[in-house]
Amino acid sequence: VDLLNKKHFPCFAHSLNLVLKNAITKCNNDEVLSVITKCKTLVTFFHHSPKATRMLKEANKKIVEEGENIPGKLIQYVDTRWNTLHHMITSVLDNHNGIQMIKLIDAYSDLNVLTKEEVQLMRQIIMILEPFDQATKDISGMLTIYQILLIMIYEFY
Repeated sequence: VDLLNKKHFPCFAHSLNLVLKNAITKCNNDEVLSVITKCKTLVTFFHHSPKATRMLKEANKKIVEEGENIPGKLIQYVDTRWNTLHHMITSVLDNHNGIQMIKLIDAYSDLNVLTKEEVQLMRQIIMILEPFDQATKDISGMLTIYQILLIMIYEFY
């Protein structure tokens, strides 16, 4: 960029990603880190067990009331994409009742499910992350337009 004598405009979505990734990395709240780790462990368990995944899908079908949507797949957190933390926690919360049913089966009785307190904490984390997720979605859709406008304004002045 310096070689071309052009001004560099950092990507807003990428900057937002870095801010939140840094905040998550530096989080020193043991309860938050513990619930994130527990969610990762649950998602990993189901991703590595097709049988448990099938059982979760069946359990979710039995639980939902008529007219409600069946919870989707569990989503794993990927360190390089912060909004997958929001998506992972949301997916685990959506599937929570089904996961609880799976634990009742003898073969899965040692499954480390979430406590009521952890579920409450997850809801709070989602409330914090939701605006950032929405901002990323909004800005991603408008990114090209803003980039073109910035370049035009810069070139004009």
